[in-house]
Amino acid sequence: MRIALEYVCCKLVNEQLLKTPKYLSAPKLLSMRNRILENLHLPFWLIKDACWAMALKPLALLMIFPTVSLAIYLVIRTRKETKDFLPNLAIACWITANSIWMCDEFYQLEIKDFSLVFFSFGIISIAYWLWKYFPDEWKKSKAEEIR
Repeated sequence: MRIALEYVCCKLVNEQLLKTPKYLSAPKLLSMRNRILENLHLPFWLIKDACWAMALKPLALLMIFPTVSLAIYLVIRTRKETKDFLPNLAIACWITANSIWMCDEFYQLEIKDFSLVFFSFGIISIAYWLWKYFPDEWKKSKAEEIR
């Protein structure tokens, strides 16, 4: 699974590199690669939740693995860049909590309360990011719009 994702990611990044101006630095290219992974992550998440909503237990349970795995992979990849790390950590916590809740709903495991730990940690992570990093990101995006 990881090899397939890396292949798709490398293919997309290499296609982008052909169109990318040479003045882009390595951190910007890494950030672009992370954005591609984040975008690839969304369909897994949506399929998992759609299967949950339609009570398609086998497929919903199957989709937990790629969804959570890719979320954790993104957390690991962005761990050195706090401004990207915290939102990815919040998403990973949220998806994990969501998956625990789904399993509890399907099989009455009485573990739904455990998901509150992950929901809380995700909310704390994103709240800290919003307080500490979002204002700077907002100012940067406004400055780039003006140019």
